Amino acid sequence: MVSTYNSLSGTLGKFRYSAWVNGKWITGYRENSDASFDAEGISLYYDVSKDLTFKLEWTHSNYITHIPGPLTDSMFHDDPKMSTRSRNYYQPNIHIPSITADWNVAPSTKLRLATSAVLGARNSVMFDKPANIADTIVPVTLQYNNRQVDIDHFNSYTTELRMLQSYKLFQQTSSLARRNSVYEQRPAPSTARKRNNRNRF
Repeated sequence: MVSTYNSLSGTLGKFRYSAWVNGKWITGYRENSDASFDAEGISLYYDVSKDLTFKLEWTHSNYITHIPGPLTDSMFHDDPKMSTRSRNYYQPNIHIPSITADWNVAPSTKLRLATSAVLGARNSVMFDKPANIADTIVPVTLQYNNRQVDIDHFNSYTTELRMLQSYKLFQQTSSLARRNSVYEQRPAPSTARKRNNRNRF
């Protein structure tokens, strides 16, 4: 595995910022089990006062996983590293933007209002058959077997209000938390599916 992580941060007056980039590349234990991953994030803060801060944030992740396919018990006994599929892939590509307001209403009372979204797609292409059915070229067509292609779209939003109230009881400081949230999907996750992908990759 090869992995890298880089970040930077700074302050400009009432503005603060931070950003990071992460990447990973894995060969995998089994044949055809390699994977690659990349993610990025950026956060922007604006300190209106010592008691009020706004934060704008965006995070993205994308990875491609090569799926080596199922094994029967006998296959696993003979060679646990073997692969029964060379054309199966899984790839989520997700963006998460958010905006947050933190307000210290009083020394013992804190409020947080946060709105975020989950946007993107989850894709897969697979020859989805039992391990004892080989993914081969069909003699009649001289093409590979059909694969199933799935594309799931995500478009959801959440708004959340949190309150943290501190108080003293029997000479001990305790906290009471309350959370209200609203969730919305526009539209519901959709799936595009077909079984006509014969490409080698």
